[in-house]
Amino acid sequence: MTFAELLREHGIVDAEGHRALVAQRPGPWWLMLLQALAAWFASLLIVSAVVLPAIGLGMAGQGVVGAALCVTAIALFRRGGLFTDQMGLALSLAGQGLLVWAVGGHFDAGTHRPMAAVGALVAGAMMLPKASGLHRRACGVLLAVALGVLIGEGQGSEMFGVVLMAAAVLSCVTRGRWAAHPRGSLLGAAALACGLSALALPAVLTLARGEAWVG
Repeated sequence: MTFAELLREHGIVDAEGHRALVAQRPGPWWLMLLQALAAWFASLLIVSAVVLPAIGLGMAGQGVVGAALCVTAIALFRRGGLFTDQMGLALSLAGQGLLVWAVGGHFDAGTHRPMAAVGALVAGAMMLPKASGLHRRACGVLLAVALGVLIGEGQGSEMFGVVLMAAAVLSCVTRGRWAAHPRGSLLGAAALACGLSALALPAVLTLARGEAWVG
């Protein structure tokens, strides 16, 4: 007996609620995998058909195309399906990258902080609308990486890693207070992104310092 049938038998949910629970039940894992692969394949075709011509439109055209991809991703997330969620994730990442690339063309080569500032703003903004948990976690990691680039090397980056881990631990300890909040899914995604970014930060700093030492 499934959980939905158990709720129906004890009168916790009515027939309509039972049908809604059954409809929300995920399908077999192999079917979900095929849907995700199909979504990414379709997204790659769309992105290649849109981004490649946008390269010849100049920085302004690239920015417009990037913004259009982000808006399309938000519209797909509102449909709330596995296929549309995966396609929205791909289009969102492509749109954010195109926006950062377009802005980076206004600055000298090797200037990373202006691009990181734009990346942080775009990633933070894309976390706010309704979206899948995977998309919000990916945007959270991108936001943390962009903030790390803005802070730069030195003790500031190490303190930033401590703050990220402290935020992740604090969110886990206080999960009972915010889990039921309307923005609970956003807070959960941000907490996981903080933890992942804090774990990856030492390796990134080691790599950066190694390259600086070699240079």
